[in-house]
Amino acid sequence: CQVLSEYGTRALVWPDISMAALQNTDAAVFLGWDEGRPIAIGLAFAHSGVAYLSSAATVTQYRGRGAHQALIAARLRWAKDIGCEDAVTETYGFLGESHRNLVRCGFTDLYVRRIFRFETNVDDSNEGGKEPARVP
Repeated sequence: CQVLSEYGTRALVWPDISMAALQNTDAAVFLGWDEGRPIAIGLAFAHSGVAYLSSAATVTQYRGRGAHQALIAARLRWAKDIGCEDAVTETYGFLGESHRNLVRCGFTDLYVRRIFRFETNVDDSNEGGKEPARVP
């Protein structure tokens, strides 16, 4: 996973998440490769017959070549092989291609969740009359 970070994926996040998954007997880390170079990653966790497909990413210059869909399919096969009857996942709304890949692989939308970002770099001019959010 550290190798993957050298090719454009978030260096500070992936090693920690992947190491935690590798230490869990109900989890698996999947890598997509191109000519010996890791280009995509996807994690999966299982509990009580339900698989959770988590934390997927593809190195920018390799996007659009099917790595994400292949990792979704591999994680679903893994889930079936270990006895999971259901699989769940989530994606951000602004990641349209990720959502489309999940739908292509058989997932359906259950609900939409709003995600808010907290700005610590706020403009103090107070244009619009709203009080800016402040770090407590």
